[in-house]
Amino acid sequence: MTTGWPTRPFHQLPPPEGGAAAVRREARRRRRRSAAASSALSALVLFGGVALAQQGGPHPTDTLRVSDDPSRALTPTAAPSTPAPGATPSPGGAAPSASPSSAPEPVATTSPSPAPRGPRVGVYRTPDLTRAYVDRTKPGGLTVCPSSSSDGSSVAVDWCESAVARPTSRGHDLVAEVCRDASADGQLSFGSTHEVELRVQDAGGRTVWTWSAGHLDEKYPHVLAVQRNHCWDWTAPWTDVDARGVLLPQGTYQLVVAPLARELSAAPEAMASFTV
Repeated sequence: MTTGWPTRPFHQLPPPEGGAAAVRREARRRRRRSAAASSALSALVLFGGVALAQQGGPHPTDTLRVSDDPSRALTPTAAPSTPAPGATPSPGGAAPSASPSSAPEPVATTSPSPAPRGPRVGVYRTPDLTRAYVDRTKPGGLTVCPSSSSDGSSVAVDWCESAVARPTSRGHDLVAEVCRDASADGQLSFGSTHEVELRVQDAGGRTVWTWSAGHLDEKYPHVLAVQRNHCWDWTAPWTDVDARGVLLPQGTYQLVVAPLARELSAAPEAMASFTV
């Protein structure tokens, strides 16, 4: 049946070379190329996402270290980058490092500088005493010791006690001296290693330094022989400090000496004033 509509010419295509098998091979080759292209695109997208994620945080090799200078802030060991928004330079002059991400990194605070050290309390130890035997038989030496009074009554003990504070380049030599007069030879008897006590008092009578502090007093009975007109001297090389080792303020002080021999138990303490 004819409709009267115009008809398109029909062109017969030549059969493909190799037949249907060639067509199927070409189709498979095109599918493989398409799959390879899709895989490559997916890998590229994944790599780009990982790179962007790494840029948003610190590099895995970045670490924090404590600066040798306590006045500097903590900074990463990696090369410094542009300071993050809001970051301020540290007192040492170096700006804190910031990551490339848009969010600012926290700014490390500066460690305070150590406070200046004061005198170390509790470590001071009074110096050791040196003991010397002194001959007073020379012209101007002792002949008679004055009587001593312990409770208001006069007691002749035939001993002379004295306290002396001699200025030195480091402070004062504090000296306790016990002498025998010209009446006869004598001896001093002690029950322990401590043979004399020395104290320093301020103008108000308050004890600010005591020699026996820090020196163990052990039992040690012994005797020191003393010839007539001879003396025993005990000297402490003092540095004008208090019981903590802190320098005393300038002023007037008093050295108080108390020999610990049994023969002098009733004798009063010897005193001498001096200035620091």
